[in-house]
Amino acid sequence: MKFIADTMLGTLARWLRILGFDTVYARDMGDDEIIQLAKLEDRIIISRDRELCGRVLGSILLSQDTLRNQIITVLGLHPPEQRSILTRCLECNSVLQTADKISVAEEVPEAVFSKLNEFWKCPGCKKVYWKGSHYDKMRDEANKIIAQCES
Repeated sequence: MKFIADTMLGTLARWLRILGFDTVYARDMGDDEIIQLAKLEDRIIISRDRELCGRVLGSILLSQDTLRNQIITVLGLHPPEQRSILTRCLECNSVLQTADKISVAEEVPEAVFSKLNEFWKCPGCKKVYWKGSHYDKMRDEANKIIAQCES
């Protein structure tokens, strides 16, 4: 499932990426550009803009103010796969690739490099990821949200 989240939903776009969804954040795009990209890449538009959603069948119009409720609404329509959690770059949406420890030595804090052996790198923006406390917190929160949707 692929989404495009309009400019009002940057944090939601990030959380959908955490959950493993291919999600474009339409930060600087107008409605016509969003619609064009959605059609071109077979993406579902997510917006709080009633007019935009009314122009494209299958769009998700969000009326919820809280991030958690927005996520729950989207997941209620399109449940994530557990194995996809934290597999995408949170910044640019690319699928993360396993990185050799030595290749990221200069890009991670020394303490992290000495403790950990598994690293991932974004082929798009080149950001490096590892399973630290931030990873555990995001994974735990993602699992809580998924569990809430399933109950």
